[in-house]
Amino acid sequence: MNRSIQANKCKVDSKFKRFSEFWRRYRKNRPAIIGLIIVAFFTTVALFAPQIAPYDPFHIAVAQVFESPNSMFPMGSDALGRDVFSGVVYGARVSLLIGFSAALTSAIIGIIIGSVAGYLGGVMDALLMRITEIFQTIPAFFMALVLVTLFGSSVWNVIILLGLLSWPRTARLIRAEFLSLKEREFVEASRAVGASSAEIIFGEIMPNALAPVIVDASMEVGRAILIEAGLSFLGLGDLNQISWGMMLNNAQPYLRTAWWLAVFPGACIFILVLSLNLVGDGLNDAFNPRLKER
Repeated sequence: MNRSIQANKCKVDSKFKRFSEFWRRYRKNRPAIIGLIIVAFFTTVALFAPQIAPYDPFHIAVAQVFESPNSMFPMGSDALGRDVFSGVVYGARVSLLIGFSAALTSAIIGIIIGSVAGYLGGVMDALLMRITEIFQTIPAFFMALVLVTLFGSSVWNVIILLGLLSWPRTARLIRAEFLSLKEREFVEASRAVGASSAEIIFGEIMPNALAPVIVDASMEVGRAILIEAGLSFLGLGDLNQISWGMMLNNAQPYLRTAWWLAVFPGACIFILVLSLNLVGDGLNDAFNPRLKER
């Protein structure tokens, strides 16, 4: 019993040491730290949107249309008197929900397909990679445009569609890691002591193969946000949810007379996607310190 407790304690200490080393390398990248702070800020705004936003983003006040930024409307009001600041705050919810959920969906699909292909190899590998190549030739944005038109533009439809269209990159990354790792000594040692395929895949190979997937997933969040914004800008977003892309769509006729309608949601998209890319760069440097040294 004491040996088991001591072994578990050693594992916890080892994991904490690895995390401390990872965090030490990550925080050396100052742009990545700034990006992480900005992403955390937008996430906090999204979580506490009802407490932060002064008005309902769909509330119409005809007497207060096209108010320029002032104390009552910090980011101005639109053609229907709706508060732009409240729209930006609630829009963060939609963007982050779609971004993170679509990235998670694509990561799960890619991990399953890539790990099966990489571990089994042979005919299964060839078949799954041909399917992956077919999906890679499909332009994600234009296919999303067609599918959203056919199946509806609800938030969950967009999440599922983006997840189904974005997994090939993850599948290729995880397959490459599995092909490299499955022949390593520690995997051979597990086979020698009679470990099952599931134990080898999930206990030995997977924990060592996830680093590039995590980096790519952080980038995928930004890509999903941009695609959703593009769909909403074209009028194919969920009309029941306020989003930054929808706000840009509504701002089109008034770009010369009411600049604030496009500047604030557009700036939020730019800053959030840039910050996610900075986080991805920081994760890549932290997971692969030798690449940065080169």
